[in-house]
Amino acid sequence: MAAELAKQQVNSGGRVELYYFRDQQGLEIDFIVPRGPRRLALIEAKSTTTPTPAMARPLVQLAGATLPYACDAFVVHAGTASVAGRSLAPGVAAVTLPQLLDELA
Repeated sequence: MAAELAKQQVNSGGRVELYYFRDQQGLEIDFIVPRGPRRLALIEAKSTTTPTPAMARPLVQLAGATLPYACDAFVVHAGTASVAGRSLAPGVAAVTLPQLLDELA
C-alpha cells in the first residue's frame, strides 16, 4: 500500500510524503498523507474484508487532536467495493485501495 501511495504522489508531480504516527500511549496510525495546507489524510490499512467501527477509533482520536488541521480518515480493507464507502465512525470511511487512490487524486 505504501508503494501505491508513493507512486500516486510521484505520478501526480509531487514528492513522496508518507508518515507513520505512534505516541507514548500507543495510539498508532499507519499512514498520514498531507493533502494541502492544513489538511491531512489519516489512513489505517487492514487485511480484513469486513471493517468494523473499532478499526476507526485511532483515526477519530488523532483527528480530534490535530486541530486546526482538517482530516479525512479512511480504513482501507481487502473487501469488495460494496462494503466500501460506508461510514465506520463520524468522518471515517471504509474504502478499498483503488477507492482511496481515487479519493486522494
